[in-house]
Amino acid sequence: MNSYTMHLRDVMKARDIVGVTCFVGETEDGAFGILPGHERAIIQLSYGLARYRQDGPDWQYLLLPGGVLYFQGEDMTIMSRHIFQSDDLGTALGEMENRLRAEEQSLENLKANLQHLEQEMMRKLWRLETGSGMK
Repeated sequence: MNSYTMHLRDVMKARDIVGVTCFVGETEDGAFGILPGHERAIIQLSYGLARYRQDGPDWQYLLLPGGVLYFQGEDMTIMSRHIFQSDDLGTALGEMENRLRAEEQSLENLKANLQHLEQEMMRKLWRLETGSGMK
């Protein structure tokens, strides 16, 4: 057993990659690797880049916003909300930067909306306390 099949599953599609000889991923505790013949494992992946090799020296990259990895026998399954796959590290890092920037913008928008909601609630409470909101 010199390789295994990696099954990638996200909300958009399912892909099977045959002939994987090495996988390197990350958890909250740090990096880990899975070679053919590894014992059965269930691992919670953290946000970031993972990489794998098929026959040959070149790495392939996966951008994962967290997920779950299950390995048994000759099969490894990775399940995540979204999986971005690239054979170029620069492209993968660029995509990761773009997604982090979009997430930051989304959080900023949420923060602004919460501040606006808080201000409106304070105005209504003030009106209720001063009696100007009663008719």
